[in-house]
Amino acid sequence: MTEAKFIIAYLIATHGPKTVTLSHPAVKKQVQNLRDFARAEEIPAPLRWVSDHSRRVIGIDSLPKLKQVLETGTSLIMDDLSRLFRGCPSEAERLALLRDLEPHGYQLVGLRQGKNLGNLSNSQIALLASGQLDPRYRYAASSKTTRNVEDGIAQIKAAKIASLRARRQAADSKAQELQTIRDALQTQSSRVTNKMIAERANEQGLRTTRGGLWRADTVAWSAPIGWSGLIVSASLAAGPMERSFLARVGDSLMRCAA
Repeated sequence: MTEAKFIIAYLIATHGPKTVTLSHPAVKKQVQNLRDFARAEEIPAPLRWVSDHSRRVIGIDSLPKLKQVLETGTSLIMDDLSRLFRGCPSEAERLALLRDLEPHGYQLVGLRQGKNLGNLSNSQIALLASGQLDPRYRYAASSKTTRNVEDGIAQIKAAKIASLRARRQAADSKAQELQTIRDALQTQSSRVTNKMIAERANEQGLRTTRGGLWRADTVAWSAPIGWSGLIVSASLAAGPMERSFLARVGDSLMRCAA
């Protein structure tokens, strides 16, 4: 006899009791949405419930049941993919979780999104991870083809802001990495060039925000007179329309317009 197939339905609780049941206050709405979906679509396969409880999500290791399922290559469905990011205490943790989930994007399907994570656009992903979507999502059969009005409004207001924040954080992170290399080189040489920094960064396996190798012309912009410090290329980090750089003023790094 062939074993009955099932669909894995994933639930996440970020508050309440640590033992997650289908009546847990943090997942009751998720359960209702997924059951409504199964009934509306007349899904013949039963739902197999998998859940995690984490008050503070700092990466996929904070969600061991989810990690276990994804590592088997199995797909799963959630009512709303944005729930994964609501337990992240800051933007840094949201970006870390997004990086962890990226290799498994096509395994994660969200009812609210109407597709899997791997098929979302950059702006949709930025909105997803921004924490700005209204958590009071309710599944409706019409949501398969028509974007929820609430989500459309949030998209306009939040997607650009969230995307810009993510790119700026990436730029700052790269600047800090290269600044560390510059400081180390200055202990060995009285004159440190952009080429020297690029070569050392590549030797250490560091890459630009686009995954490329560093070159002298992409390592730094010149700071204003009287300032010193490493400047990460804004065209790589934030896009040509948002050119900015980091410069050291005293003991602090400040963002300046290019």
